[in-house]
This record gives sequence, C-alpha cells and structure tokens, in this order.
Amino acid sequence: MGPALSLLPVGVLSEMSKLPGPDRPFAERFQTPPAQARILPIIHPWPDNPDAQDSKILTLISQGFGGVACNVSFDQYTESQEHWEQFLRAVTEAKKAGMALWLYDERGYPSGVAGGLTMDDKLLPQWRQEGIPPAPSVHPEWEAQGRFIADARTTGGEVSLEVPPGNVILVAAYPVEDGQLRMDGAVELSSLVHDGELEWNAPAGEWHVMAVTEGRLYEGTHAAVSLCDKLPYINLLMPEPTKRFLEVTHDRYAEHLADISVRRRMVIASDDVRNQFGVLLLARGAPLGRFAFGRMRGHRLNRPVDEALAMRRCLDNGALASRLRELLDCAPDLQHIAVAAGLARHAGDSDALTRQKRRCCFLDGAHYTHSSPIIVGQGRARQ
Repeated sequence: MGPALSLLPVGVLSEMSKLPGPDRPFAERFQTPPAQARILPIIHPWPDNPDAQDSKILTLISQGFGGVACNVSFDQYTESQEHWEQFLRAVTEAKKAGMALWLYDERGYPSGVAGGLTMDDKLLPQWRQEGIPPAPSVHPEWEAQGRFIADARTTGGEVSLEVPPGNVILVAAYPVEDGQLRMDGAVELSSLVHDGELEWNAPAGEWHVMAVTEGRLYEGTHAAVSLCDKLPYINLLMPEPTKRFLEVTHDRYAEHLADISVRRRMVIASDDVRNQFGVLLLARGAPLGRFAFGRMRGHRLNRPVDEALAMRRCLDNGALASRLRELLDCAPDLQHIAVAAGLARHAGDSDALTRQKRRCCFLDGAHYTHSSPIIVGQGRARQ
C-alpha cells in the first residue's frame, strides 16, 4: 500500500488522523482499538525531512497501524547529533498523533554489538567476506567464547581427527566398556597433534577419541548469518560487555528521550568542544549529559567548558517569576520559607532575579558555577 492521499487541508487531516486513546468504554475500544492494541511495524529509517516524517505518520495511521518500533538512524549510529535531532522530531510528532512507540535497540540484530561500539569503541563496517572477522581491537576479552569438540570412534588402528580451532582443552581417547566411557583409562593424545591434525594408532578394542578446544564463537552462530551486521558477538555471560552495550544504546536513548517537553530547555553545547589537540569531543547543539561527560572525561579542553554552554529555551525573568508565584500559591507552607529567605518579596519583581550573586547548576553529578539567573529545567539548581 502506498502513501495516503487526501484533498483535505493538512490541519484537518492531521486532526482526523490522531489515534483514539484507551480511556473509552470496552465496546468502543473493541470497535476502534487504541494504539497500544494495534500492530506496530518496524521502521528502521525515519525520513530525515520533516514533511516526509509527517507524511509517514499519516500513512501509517491511515493503514490502521497503532505506532512503530523505531530507532535512530543506522548511519553514524547513536553518534550523530543531527540524526538524534531528526529522530526526536519524528517521535515527538508520532506521540502527538497518539502513536504507541517501541525502541529498537541495535543496528541490526542480535542485540549487543551496537555496530561495533561495544567492543571496539567505534562503528565498524559489516563483515561481508568469508571466514571469521577480525577480533575486537579494544575489548577482545569480551567476545563470545565457546567450546568445540571433534570426536571419532574406533575399534583399533589408524585414527585421523581434525582438531577444532582455539586453545586446546583436551585431546584424549577413552576405552568404552558396555557402552560407557572408562574415565580412569584415558590416554592423553595432545602431543600427537601437528598442524591441527591428530594422528593416532589405536590399540585393539573399542575407543572414543575426542578433541576439545575453546575459542571465538562466531561461525555457525546467529551473528554469522545475520542479514544486517555480521560482526563478532559479545559474551552474554560477562556483565562488562552488557553494561557497555547499555551505555552506548539504552543510556543514549534515555538521555535524548527523557521527557522531551523538558528537554527543550536542556543545557547544550553552544559551540564545538575540542581537546588541546583540536579533536572534536562534543559537537555544537549536543545535550550535556552522561554521554557528553564520558566523551570529555580525561581530556584537557581547549577552553573552560562553561564557556561553551547554553540553555535551550531558557525561561526568561518574567516566566521565572511567574513560575515562582504559581509555586507559592499552590504550596502555602512554602510561603513561610520564601519569606524567611527573602524570595517572596521578589516573586513579583523579575529584575530582582538577575541580581542573584552566584548560582550552581548541578547536572548529572557535575556542577558549574555561573552568574546568570537560576535555571529551572533538567537537572536541579540551587544557590
């Protein structure tokens, strides 16, 4: 089915195309299901263009879908501030239309690699060649490991067995009696392995020969047959790669998506932030949060970081005074505190707010001192 076409004005069509909510009688919900009860198709690439995004939303609703499972662009996956802005614009408009939204947490599948960010700290091209891709460059110890076995049965005579790749754990032959291995009769054969091949002249009798190794787990797994990212996979039995995967995917989604309405007043980089060698650490417009602090940690900056901060849609003095009056009106107990602190007499005087001497804005565990009016928004502020 192609895009939805209509001769109605865009505003009228937009109102008509909002999905019904869940707070309705059962019969109405059964006849016209809410978004959460409908099919959610997966769309990996939201269009970059705003008009194309709006058209996509209207088309999906007209086709009966309740929302989407979606992700930030696979191009420069989770690393591009421009793509984050495009993604946030799309999901904001989708929410306005009443859509249910799920997040797709990987640049393909299975989840855990994050396009290479988890084990290499950088995005990697997909592995399209035959064989096993190179080991991760930063955290090779986090790659999935497995044990491999090759075995053969003989009643005596020459035995040839190809030993699996990896570190040798065991190469041995066990006599078999009444269908059971005699563990106490094991013959150690690792010294007979040459160039990955075991050659052994077995004595007469029934024997079970086996070679066990431990190595990188890739070929024959889902990672090797993925239609998207053919990359080394993480060891799911280790907490460290899982923690790192959450940092470079889930945490970045949380940072960018947490309360989008508040985010419009978030602290951002007003200019590019670079280290002393000119390497870009934080692009202009990027939000200042855990991801940003992680990028800057350990670097000597080319100038103080607070010179490169700005407040997006910061409350002006009048709006700040209005908020303070509203707070005092709805919480009478606070009026006594405000009077004692000398704030009540300034609640109607917006200019007085600019005369505050020194403020500290605490953001994600770090704080910056500055002389601008107190900030109300993401984070918490105090004198």
